[in-house]
Amino acid sequence: MLKTKSKMTAASNESFLEHIYAEKTIFEIPFFQRNYKWKDNQTDRLINDLQSVLDEEKEVHFLGAIIFHQRPNEPGKPQIFEVIDGQQRLTTIFLLICAVVRWMVIKKHFARAVEIFLAYLVIERLTTPNSKLHSSKDDRGQINKIFEIILTNAEFKLALGSFKYVPLSAPTESTDSGTLRKNFNRFVKFLHNATDVHEDEEQKLQVVESLLQALMGAFSVVQLNVVDKSNGPVIFDSLNAAQEPMTIGDLVKNGIFAKVSNFDADTLTGIHDHLWEPFAKGFDTPKAFADFFFPYGLIHNPNTKKNLTYNELTKSWLGKTPEEIIGDMRSYQPFYNAAYSGLLSGIVDKDMKKQIKSLFDASIPQSSLPFIINVLKCQHEGGLEASAACQILHNLECFFVRRSICGHEPSGLHAVFKRLWGDLDKRTAGEVIRRIRSLPTVKVPEDNEVREHVRKTQMYKKGIAHFFISEYDKSLGGEIPSDQFQLEHVLPQTMTEAWAQHFSREEHEALVHTAANLLPVTQTVNATLAQKPFIEKKDLVKTNSMFKSTRDFCEKYSAWTPLELEKRANNLADWAVDRWKFRI
Repeated sequence: MLKTKSKMTAASNESFLEHIYAEKTIFEIPFFQRNYKWKDNQTDRLINDLQSVLDEEKEVHFLGAIIFHQRPNEPGKPQIFEVIDGQQRLTTIFLLICAVVRWMVIKKHFARAVEIFLAYLVIERLTTPNSKLHSSKDDRGQINKIFEIILTNAEFKLALGSFKYVPLSAPTESTDSGTLRKNFNRFVKFLHNATDVHEDEEQKLQVVESLLQALMGAFSVVQLNVVDKSNGPVIFDSLNAAQEPMTIGDLVKNGIFAKVSNFDADTLTGIHDHLWEPFAKGFDTPKAFADFFFPYGLIHNPNTKKNLTYNELTKSWLGKTPEEIIGDMRSYQPFYNAAYSGLLSGIVDKDMKKQIKSLFDASIPQSSLPFIINVLKCQHEGGLEASAACQILHNLECFFVRRSICGHEPSGLHAVFKRLWGDLDKRTAGEVIRRIRSLPTVKVPEDNEVREHVRKTQMYKKGIAHFFISEYDKSLGGEIPSDQFQLEHVLPQTMTEAWAQHFSREEHEALVHTAANLLPVTQTVNATLAQKPFIEKKDLVKTNSMFKSTRDFCEKYSAWTPLELEKRANNLADWAVDRWKFRI
């Protein structure tokens, strides 16, 4: 046992590397985790830190926190720690110890090489892969090659007695060269350089022993055993703000493949490449992929909490194979993509496509995703007629658009929509809105409230403004040529003397941002209008606008006064109530 020094922190879970690597423990990097990638500057920094301890510049060196999840183990079997964060550091230290053993073998210090090898690198009398480090898929061929290099020496193998190395299961196409091998060779070269300055072999041995003593007895880490693995990403992100964040997608993938970690590498790779990868790549953005799992979890259990999504999913996986788990997730994927991203490739019916696009364009809250996904999947599987599904989604759109127009916050809606599908007695549009209306905590704006807000509210400042104006243009037979149109204030946002002849300051403040004062225009046209008088604006817009509602406005109004604005506001209010009228 090496003599260790005082710890860096007062944390009871701070451990020196001697304790970590000497235990009968396997550190398992998830099979499909990112590969090892420490570069020269990082390994050089470790060597410099090691040298600073040897030079007594500092007594100990703190390597930071290692986050892992301790798996239940059978009596007599090694403890397995699934590494959540710390892969790079644990692997690098492991490579340095391998290099020490390799140096000892080259220098024919076989007895000492055996001691170090058996103490820190492998677990004896284990018939399954017996390296204390189980690397991720792409690194396993290199780990196996490093052990092969160490065990090439016949005298060393004889000194090991009955011990046999059981290699990690690596994919057939796995390479035995790469960053791991490079850093292993880098450390072997470092040991030779550090000892070649001495001619006496005992002095050389003492240098390497001192290096090992410093590494194992003066380098420490804090071990964080995450009992609830779903908290791993939260802790990881808190400790590693500058690194690529861990997501629930990483957890789900690792959790699925941990169920079959005893499969050979080629089988695991096949499942990954032919099932998991097509599923993971079936989302249009990484955020869409990460956001999928919470609504998916709610569909299976409406009581799921967001931070416990992974835990709830693992419960639903009991007795299921990776093929079954991934297959179930994929069965919901096209309907999630439609609702979340507006991707309609999984939707067949033309009217359904039109209604889903309208929902997506309205930017309705994500709290409704479990409900919408269930509607779409039920219709796809024949449980709902397309017309009935369209009416349900229309009522949902009406509910959210009315609330947006009237300024009702989306808070509290998560509790409604996470279980609405299961709570319906009848799966009809009328039943949906009746059910929502029956909830005392949810406001469903009625016609008079909608009319009043369309007439008077500052629509320009609402997130629904572009959708509202776009839908009005479509209702007149126009086709919005671009989603990037801008909203022109007929009465400009900055008052001028010309406009002050028709609007008082109070009227300007009350009316300038209302829906009736807004017209869709292109960016180019908008830049030419500014604070021009109405007649000049009208002539410019009339000849240049590609928007039907804007052209109609210019045909209809010869002047723009508070009275004309009020008339248009009333017309828009009547249109809005009819456009978003519930179907009972």
